[in-house]
Amino acid sequence: MNLRIVKKDIDFLTNEFLSDALISLGFANEDEKKKGAIMDVINEAVDLRHETFSKINHPASANLKAFYRETTESFLSSLDTLFDKLSQTVNAKKAATAAE
Repeated sequence: MNLRIVKKDIDFLTNEFLSDALISLGFANEDEKKKGAIMDVINEAVDLRHETFSKINHPASANLKAFYRETTESFLSSLDTLFDKLSQTVNAKKAATAAE
């Protein structure tokens, strides 16, 4: 597992998430509560990226291959959770509007 490729993958996936979140932010229009929730998710994604890079740059294990695999899997799981959170935030008003 090449560390350079792992870092590029983390950057790419984080940027894809941020792109989706910013598009969602653009569609939030005048709903300040939704904009705030989307900004919170964006900040979580940026923090996740920084935390993951910090872990990768300072490995805490002698078995580097297993450490990088575990860190990557943890990042992917956390990013998937953020995608779910973004989806729930974006769809929250749609569900409320449909109920009315």
